[in-house]
Amino acid sequence: MDVVARDGEAVLRTPGEHEYVEWARRWLGDRPVPDELLRLAAVWAAPGREADLPYQLEIDVLGPGSGHPVFGEYAGCFDEMLRHLFPVVSAVTGATLGPGVYGYWLHPDERADPPPIVAIDSEGAFFAPRGRTLAEALVADCAGDCDETFAELAGWFAGIGLRIAARGPGEIPPSAVVMHPEALEERLAAEFHRDRRLAAGATP
Repeated sequence: MDVVARDGEAVLRTPGEHEYVEWARRWLGDRPVPDELLRLAAVWAAPGREADLPYQLEIDVLGPGSGHPVFGEYAGCFDEMLRHLFPVVSAVTGATLGPGVYGYWLHPDERADPPPIVAIDSEGAFFAPRGRTLAEALVADCAGDCDETFAELAGWFAGIGLRIAARGPGEIPPSAVVMHPEALEERLAAEFHRDRRLAAGATP
C-alpha cells in the first residue's frame, strides 16, 4: 500500500489517486478526506487484494462511477436521504441482510471528524451501526458476536494503520451520529404525507 502524508493529510499514490480524491472532496466539501478511507482505497487499488480478509468477507470499496443495486432499486424513494450519505463501501454483513452500503453521514448537524457512519441494508433501510469510524463499523457488523472474526478483521485493519482500540465486539462504542437516519426518514415521511394532504385540499 502506498500512502503518503501531504499537508498533514494522508494521500494515496495510485494511478487513480487524483480522480478518487477529487470525487471524495466533491462529497465532503470543506471536510477533510478521512485517512481511513484513503488507506482502504489504496489497498483496493493494489493488485492481489483477493487474498485479503475483507475481500473474502465481501467488503468492497466504492469509487467514482461505482454502482450498487441498492441505489438502483431505491433511488427516487430516498433522494433526500441519499443526499446526505457519501457511499464508500459495499458489504454483506449480518446487519445489512444481504448486499448493503456503508458511508459517511454528511447531514448539516454532523460535525464530527471523521463524519459518523450510516449504512443502508439490502431492503433500503437506513441505520447507524456501532462504531465511531468506518473500520469500527465494518468490524462490528462483520464479526457480530464472533470473537475470532473480530480479532482477525481488527488485526487486518491494524496492519494497514487503522488500529481498533476495542478488544472484542462488546467494546465497540455506539455511533456518534447526531441526526439519526431513522429520525430523519420519519420526519421526511411525515412531511411527504402532509404535503399530499394539502395538495388534495385538506386543512393543515
